[in-house]
Amino acid sequence: MRLYLSVLIGLCSMMLTVAMRANVKASGAWEVLEGCRLVSAPINDGDSFKVQHQDLTFIARLYFVDCPETHGTYMARVRDQARYFSIPEAVVMAAGKQSAAFTEKFLRGEFTVITQWADARGGKEPRFFALVRKNDQMLSSELIRNGFARIYGMPTKGSWPDGISPRSYLSQLKQ
Repeated sequence: MRLYLSVLIGLCSMMLTVAMRANVKASGAWEVLEGCRLVSAPINDGDSFKVQHQDLTFIARLYFVDCPETHGTYMARVRDQARYFSIPEAVVMAAGKQSAAFTEKFLRGEFTVITQWADARGGKEPRFFALVRKNDQMLSSELIRNGFARIYGMPTKGSWPDGISPRSYLSQLKQ
């Protein structure tokens, strides 16, 4: 009973922390989370993955990019990605697994998440749009540069904490 109560209190505390951060950040202010780590989870793929920052665990969904799907859950998206990458639909999920492996390797050790806690929807757990930086490299840029993603999806609003504008970054991605 004591263990059950401890686990329940811990879960409630984590949920409250996520809810409070989401409410505080509804203003659109950026938060920079240093020292994040990748959490192994079945939902992890090239552009969405579970992150641990201190006592907070959440799912980050990258701004600006879309990696091939790793499962056939969203077949309309698989068909669209097959057309974009000029590959057969049957190959999309294999390409998705390659992009997931690239992201997992990129995120080894610690990295930085930059987020406004904007709701990224999708899945059973809350997801938040984010930028991810490691060793002065942006994950989204590296995914595009290595052919594991397309420029797609939600852009950010307002300049980032380091002063770069979303429009400027999008131009860099396109090049």
